[in-house]
Amino acid sequence: MQVVIKGVDCCCQTCSQFVYIFAGFNPVWNEVLRFTISVPELALVRFVVEDHDSTTSNDFIGQFTLPFTSLKEGYRHVHLLSKDAASLSPATLFIRVRIKSV
Repeated sequence: MQVVIKGVDCCCQTCSQFVYIFAGFNPVWNEVLRFTISVPELALVRFVVEDHDSTTSNDFIGQFTLPFTSLKEGYRHVHLLSKDAASLSPATLFIRVRIKSV
């Protein structure tokens, strides 16, 4: 899975990528990601899930992109979409969002 922050140059973040081997249908990453976003009104957050294995190239599973200002604190389900933006229901990422103002 990758989480990518895009926006004005000063707040673009290199994606954080983590791989879970033999994830099956319910992988758990248990990762804490911290991003510094200087212009939240212009930032986008993108979640990308791929199937990683050593025998073939990475296969795209699903993605979702939303404006940072649409993220609300707490536990949330991020509903994944296909490459052509079709719903992959019931595929979701269950995330916890904490926003800290500086």
